[in-house]
Amino acid sequence: MGITLVQSPGGNASTINSPTSLVCSWGATSAGNLLILMVSATGSSPTVTTPGGWTALGSNPGTSISTYLFTLANNAGGLTGVTLACSATNGGISASFFEFSGMPAANNAEYTNTFSGTGTAVPQLVTSNVQKTDELCLAFVASNATASLSTSGSRTPEWVGNVNGIGSTNATTNTRNNTYYGASVGTSTPFIQGTLSVSVVWSAICVRLLSSDSGPFSVPVIAIIGGNAGQVAGQFFQGMVGG
Repeated sequence: MGITLVQSPGGNASTINSPTSLVCSWGATSAGNLLILMVSATGSSPTVTTPGGWTALGSNPGTSISTYLFTLANNAGGLTGVTLACSATNGGISASFFEFSGMPAANNAEYTNTFSGTGTAVPQLVTSNVQKTDELCLAFVASNATASLSTSGSRTPEWVGNVNGIGSTNATTNTRNNTYYGASVGTSTPFIQGTLSVSVVWSAICVRLLSSDSGPFSVPVIAIIGGNAGQVAGQFFQGMVGG
């Protein structure tokens, strides 16, 4: 089956200062697919409430910028949007939507991590190797909209992005989303880091989810003729045949 991006429209963002809600809209979803919202908000200790029926798989609240990753697994189909409640005093809110097929009926997060900082450097967002085959990888970096993020030459080929780099407007401090996704390749770490164009406060979330096709990696078998009993050496099984 494989992981497939079904839709990822342009995203939604506030156009006023200090919004208290954001209406998000997209094309009608297909039943059984995984829905994802990557949401950022700026302002004075900004917050976004998890919409009904959704799960906050990752949240990274801060004093001036906050990020959230909401998921709805096995959606009923026909969903065309949701309204997010927020508190973004002297700030804005931005939301990027994704729909994926090839995902199981329940969320199965294998890796979740949050990062935040001030400056231009966004460090490597994945700090461990994948544990199963065919994992869905998600990376989300948000910052003050005065900065743009570059990951050119700083991410491995499985990543797709920047997708839906939507940003709020007309706020005292606007926010901008930088979103990436990909399917894991082999056992290696899906490497991604970046550089912001100017020094700002930023917030990030990275998640890996098992797909419907995820499973254990195959273990190579080395047969050695004329030896003793086999033994496990790291990821390999050394089989001694004969003797």
